[in-house]
Amino acid sequence: MIYLHKAPLLVIDEIVNSIFSFVLGVTLGEYFRIVRLKNFELERQAHIRETTDVLTQLFNKRKLFDFFIEYENGVYKEPVTAMSILDIDDFKLYNDTYGHQTGDDCLRQIGLCLKKLEGIYHLTFYRYGGEEFVAVLHDPDIADISSVFEKINQAVRNLNISHSAVSKGVVTVSIGVVPIKYNCKPNFEQLLDNADKALYSAKRTGKDKTVIFCDDFNEPDIHGHYSRVHT
Repeated sequence: MIYLHKAPLLVIDEIVNSIFSFVLGVTLGEYFRIVRLKNFELERQAHIRETTDVLTQLFNKRKLFDFFIEYENGVYKEPVTAMSILDIDDFKLYNDTYGHQTGDDCLRQIGLCLKKLEGIYHLTFYRYGGEEFVAVLHDPDIADISSVFEKINQAVRNLNISHSAVSKGVVTVSIGVVPIKYNCKPNFEQLLDNADKALYSAKRTGKDKTVIFCDDFNEPDIHGHYSRVHT
């Protein structure tokens, strides 16, 4: 109603200014919204690059140690049932036979295979370095831990990645597993060491298998042998 008492040219000028201010405000608001979204996406992508192994697309070693810190500090609330180390059998021989580029292709295929298993068996995989991976099992209701990891043995075997330099003719993995007691605050450095001992036993006793570390798993003798192994 106030416009009825103003000069027509002044009314038109005020209406134009109002429309211009509205359009400018909407445009700037949308621009800053897009900028914020782009910055958020850039930060997200940077975080992914920092915590993901480029070759296998699994989490990397940095992410694994971030998980250790979060779990030990009580930040990570999801249960942890077991931890394991996986190692590709005779991978140096594979690289020597087929070349490092083919070796990278092998790692990519295994990384994709492990990624598919994550959702099926409540696992998280990390590339630990070279041809080694760490797997964390999060299922508190699992009755037979070994059966889960044996599925990994089978899944890698079923990829049928040719390895003519070994007797089985295909790429396989050996796995050392350490169960984690419920409500027990784990020492991850010790867990990794115990998983590595079980892995060594799997390697020593034929490869392409899962070995479970147990409480009375003895220290190696002078020949590097363990006196008790659960498989």
